Amino acid sequence: MSPLQPPDPRRSVSVLGVVGLLLTAGCLGPAGTAVDDPESVAQQVEARYDALDEYTTTIERTVSVGETTRTTRATVRFEKGESLRIAHQTGPDAGTVTVVEDPSPATLLSTDAAATATPGAETPASYGAFAGRLVESHNVTYRGTAVVGDRAAVVLSIDPTNATTDRPAERRIWIDAERRVPLRIESTWERESGTVTETIRFTNTSVTAANATAAQGGVAA
Repeated sequence: MSPLQPPDPRRSVSVLGVVGLLLTAGCLGPAGTAVDDPESVAQQVEARYDALDEYTTTIERTVSVGETTRTTRATVRFEKGESLRIAHQTGPDAGTVTVVEDPSPATLLSTDAAATATPGAETPASYGAFAGRLVESHNVTYRGTAVVGDRAAVVLSIDPTNATTDRPAERRIWIDAERRVPLRIESTWERESGTVTETIRFTNTSVTAANATAAQGGVAA
């Protein structure tokens, strides 16, 4: 996402829904330690993707600029090798359903939201490659633990290593400590009209793996 303008929610919701889940597959360490092994993170993300059968979550994004606030909500259902279904509940696309057939990494990662994480590079060939490039181009640091709703969470910060502005985007992600699914992402950056604050909440999340089914639903944010 650009540090000077918000992402297009219609294009990036699929990336948030699927890549957000896979990026939580990296090892979680003690507070204050960095995630600085791109190869290890890439391998773990690929392993999770290989085991994934189906993933469903509700994504609520709130963007505030000055006194203006906009909230959109959508339900995302990802069936690996089959389709990605996005049902828009609120916002300009409310009541519509977007279906992406064969949601391969090449399809979902060839969006503006994903491309900005790997500036000057071609679209990653896999989710593991995308995660590895993210670690290479950002400082990813464990910030400790917290509680989101009734879920214990691990908090990470993600900041660009080579910022192109005086005030680069600052991001934090809360990950369910038990289920390794995203619960919340907060970002702030500057644009001409003022400070932009974006909060993304993931709720009603269920994950089905190839040989096991994760606890269904009930992830509150």
